[in-house]
Amino acid sequence: MLKKQKSKNVLSFEDFPVDIGVKFWSNEWHMRVWGQAFLFFLLIVPISADEGLKKNIEKMHRALADLPSEKQGQLYLELAVAYYRDQEIDRAFAYFLEALKRQAKAPHLEMDQEEAKHYQHALEDYLLRAGTEPVPAAEELLNKYGSLADENPQFIQLNFLIATAYANLGKYEDFFEKFYRGYPFLYDSFLAYKTQGILYLRLSHRSTIPEERIAFQKEAIHYLNLALERNAQDPGLYKVLLFLAKDEKNASLVLSYLQNIVRNQVVLPRNDIYLYVKEAVALGDFVLGQEMIDQAKAHYAYSRAISAAQDYLDQHRHSNQRG
Repeated sequence: MLKKQKSKNVLSFEDFPVDIGVKFWSNEWHMRVWGQAFLFFLLIVPISADEGLKKNIEKMHRALADLPSEKQGQLYLELAVAYYRDQEIDRAFAYFLEALKRQAKAPHLEMDQEEAKHYQHALEDYLLRAGTEPVPAAEELLNKYGSLADENPQFIQLNFLIATAYANLGKYEDFFEKFYRGYPFLYDSFLAYKTQGILYLRLSHRSTIPEERIAFQKEAIHYLNLALERNAQDPGLYKVLLFLAKDEKNASLVLSYLQNIVRNQVVLPRNDIYLYVKEAVALGDFVLGQEMIDQAKAHYAYSRAISAAQDYLDQHRHSNQRG
């Protein structure tokens, strides 16, 4: 488990940079299944303020040893909350990830029409701001849909999306609660994979143990690629995966991500276009760089960032021709 390390900093999941926001149900039977999810609120080892956090954490660890693996998820969640309250944020994330691994999976549930209407708008808003400033985007998401999600806990996918906004605002107990509650139903969604990938990436960058850093980064890449398979339109995913590919000096992987951006007609934040074009130029693929610019021009009426990207591409293309 993660080496003990205290941190009082509020984490933005764009630190790498990428936000975690993502990336199904109704009627009486759904409510019966939902009753299982509300077991979240039944604490196995109640946290007692009188005993203090340290003693409660010790007590939960002792209880953990007596539980079979399939029943440990709730207790790992409680430990995540306890470590967060004790200002050990990285350890809290590590235990939260372990809690998710031990969650029993529930059947896939389709959204009803009422939730689908609100969720689609919320998801469009999220994707529109993905890869940009995380805090304003999270605040906007909560202002528009937070109350609706709270008033309708049966809107599981909407609440799952709202959980990521809480994470980007540093409200981790709300994030833990909403995400854990929805995870059994949405474990195979791009939002579930993306969130786990970002958390593992956070742990990789914070760990002081080389072997642990490598293991966490491997998990991050695994989950982020699963997320990309399920939502090839999320610009934030490409940004963080490009970051990792460049960190590994894997030029062929960088090229494949850039090609997928064009192939899938991903709408990039205008301020990121220059950086992506620069990567294409560094790989010597001027055609790909031009395709990215043309794609951006079709989406944005005018942008100084796009003009700068075009000037950069033209300059290096002419230099390459003269060479």
